Amino acid sequence: MAFDIKKTIDLVIGGLTSPAETWDSYLGENPTWQRTLVVLTAPLLLANVILSLLLSRIMGTMSPVGLSGGWLSALVLSLVMACIGFAVAAMVFNFLAGVFGGKADFSRAFAALSLAAIPAWIAGIVGSAIPWVGGLIALAGGILTLVFLYRIVPLALDVPDNKRVLHFIASLVVALIINIVVANLLLGGRIHPEASRYDVGQSSVDDSGGVVTDALARNHARYRGFEASLQGRP
Repeated sequence: MAFDIKKTIDLVIGGLTSPAETWDSYLGENPTWQRTLVVLTAPLLLANVILSLLLSRIMGTMSPVGLSGGWLSALVLSLVMACIGFAVAAMVFNFLAGVFGGKADFSRAFAALSLAAIPAWIAGIVGSAIPWVGGLIALAGGILTLVFLYRIVPLALDVPDNKRVLHFIASLVVALIINIVVANLLLGGRIHPEASRYDVGQSSVDDSGGVVTDALARNHARYRGFEASLQGRP
């Protein structure tokens, strides 16, 4: 089960430009969830979390997760929460498909959610690189993912047409509740509302309690300090 970069790129491009055909083709292969994890889910999830967090710190844009602490701790916690959140959503959509008259199949549910999440993952990366409007780009990607999810889940799990709305809403609500509970248990008081904004021109409170009015200026100051230390200057 080797990683196939060409397959990943084809799925990403197809998932954005011709989603219905890409879904039919990939689901027709009846991939195991392990196969989907290797070829699609893991590469895009890792790219989304790592690049979004990195670009948000470099460009001074919005951070995908408002966490206290350094970059490494934010990265680890973001990865953990992203993995848990996705796994929970896949299990909930799969389990409730059986409840609402569909056919529960975790591998197909996992594939469906992975394909539907492509716009959100890509938009999260792009949005983190663009000041001011990055949040709108990420939001648009999230909305498109919800639309894709509503369309693809019934195809993957044979949810009856007359129950697809109930299944969709119930799955979203249950998955959201479970993820909120898990986040509270894992993160406790480590989430800071002020830390969730890195948009240029917006004020936010740093760890010392000072006011940061320009994230790019802050990053530039850190760079200049690092440069000065290399040259032996105070």
